[in-house]
Amino acid sequence: MTPIDNAAPEPQGRFVPPPPPRKSSTPWKWIFIGCGALAFIGMLLCGGCGYLAYRVTQSTLAIQQEAERIAMASPEVAADIGTVRSVTFTGRTVQNPDQSAAQFYNVRGAEGSGELEVSIKLAGFEMKMTRVVYIRKDGGRVELKTGR
Repeated sequence: MTPIDNAAPEPQGRFVPPPPPRKSSTPWKWIFIGCGALAFIGMLLCGGCGYLAYRVTQSTLAIQQEAERIAMASPEVAADIGTVRSVTFTGRTVQNPDQSAAQFYNVRGAEGSGELEVSIKLAGFEMKMTRVVYIRKDGGRVELKTGR
């Protein structure tokens, strides 16, 4: 007998299926992945812009409250227009060459009104008040102490 004859016979009925056919890649999968990635990037950009707008708005409101506090505590303002009743933003903002800006506020008092010029500078995502000038009824200017 030869060694081949001594080999164990293959069990009958054993069948190895052929490998499954390869799926063709459709372009829709990549279109959906690309659109999803663009939508995610768009959400990140919109969220970042929204956060920036929120921080700038909050710092603007804080500057207005601080300007109101300074005007109410100032003896120079009280001497010119009496007791301060309200401080409102005029909507006028002037850009300065040194990358700062000046915002103007109406100051109404018991005996008249004047104007505050608040100089601000953007520091990071927040605006910081650098100086406050009171413009009297007669046009004279008085720099007020900011307490900083």
